Amino acid sequence: IPTEVWGRIDTFLVYNSLNSREIIEISIDYIRKYCEENFELEVGNIDSVFLAELAKKHTNSRYGARDLLKELEAEINLMLTD
Repeated sequence: IPTEVWGRIDTFLVYNSLNSREIIEISIDYIRKYCEENFELEVGNIDSVFLAELAKKHTNSRYGARDLLKELEAEINLMLTD
């Protein structure tokens, strides 16, 4: 980091990677919230294979849950438009 930038930074936040359990919890919460807010749908059970695939793909992601949430939105929109 250049010196002129370094002097302007007050705090560094370091986050740990998300584990599979955390990815699944975030996914379930986000799916339910997204469907309710955007489609007025109440989601009951979510396929465990789908959740496991998401967890496998996004565990230790450099970007945390950001990519996960984008993928979830795309998948939900695709499922509901078919």
